[in-house]
Amino acid sequence: MGDSPPSVCFVDKTLYEVRPQDPHATFAGARNPTRSTNSLTDTFLLGAGFSKAVSNQMPTMKELYNLLEGLIGQADGFNREVYEYASGNAETLLSYYAIPGPHDDPVEALRKRRVTALIEIGIGETIRNKETRAELSGLNPSANILLEKWHQDRSHILTTNYDTLVERIASQHDLFYTDLFPVPITNATVRDGGAILGSEYPDTFTLYKLHGSTAWYKSQNESTSDSIYGLPHNLVGDPKYQKFVADKRRFIVPPVLDKSSLLNHETIRNLWSQAKQKALIQADNIYVIGYSLPETDIAMRTLLWEGTRTRYYPNSPTPTKSLYVVDIDNQVARRFKNILGAYYHVYDRFTGSHDMFDKFVAEYVGQ
Repeated sequence: MGDSPPSVCFVDKTLYEVRPQDPHATFAGARNPTRSTNSLTDTFLLGAGFSKAVSNQMPTMKELYNLLEGLIGQADGFNREVYEYASGNAETLLSYYAIPGPHDDPVEALRKRRVTALIEIGIGETIRNKETRAELSGLNPSANILLEKWHQDRSHILTTNYDTLVERIASQHDLFYTDLFPVPITNATVRDGGAILGSEYPDTFTLYKLHGSTAWYKSQNESTSDSIYGLPHNLVGDPKYQKFVADKRRFIVPPVLDKSSLLNHETIRNLWSQAKQKALIQADNIYVIGYSLPETDIAMRTLLWEGTRTRYYPNSPTPTKSLYVVDIDNQVARRFKNILGAYYHVYDRFTGSHDMFDKFVAEYVGQ
């Protein structure tokens, strides 16, 4: 494509110019740096691979799918034929039931809704048990180091994960979970007239849980305006606190082939809008950790594309942002290049081995 425009590398919030564009450039490896008074703005996108890097106890989508096999037959309509149709992906399985087809009659739509609730419970309980085991076995210290950096820099963190690992680590730093979200998540305990106060210092990183959370709950009906309730991670599953969400369903949204009704809730639409305007459009660098850009997640692809409308070059026909892929699979970077390479400079240096997350964190924080 000819000469590439100058790139920038990140070292202690200082800009450095790098020529030529090098997909394998390190953050601290720029030669002949030119100091600037400007600062880079960094946004992170997390997928299941991030949670797996934090603790090997956490399941991949394939492993979660295998764990859900035990639910077959527990609800009318959830049979092995449908299970195998999902081809090893728990989110594909959830999507099949969560989005009734135009060919479904009212009885079939109701049946699918019941199965959806069963799978939501199964996913929620499985992830909660895995998180407990992860904490008992010890979380990767690199995750704590990275989170401290996020806190210092007031970073924007987009995640497609349902789990609460980030919130769990944040709680160790006296950050209450509602301090992290850019949209109102009502503490479920206030339904009993009580309240749990947030932390004393809420000015921290922002967490955009684009696909919901195992600790979020919504109305049983299809209302798009009811409050979303949340529980602190350590109270989820506690019988003493389940009464606050006994009449609710877990709010988890699988990746979908279109911007379906699952994303029509007012709070979630607000969340996605802020992710675009504040996290992506304002970003100079995007760091993708353990997210594979699946074909089914059209909403995320669209969000990433629209996020290329930078604050500096709103109509630029060429890439002006850098996207760094951190993944054990180097094919993930190739997928990003194929799909979004016309809009981002995609870098693959931190791909291809199981220690990529630790290497990335060490370089990113300057250790």
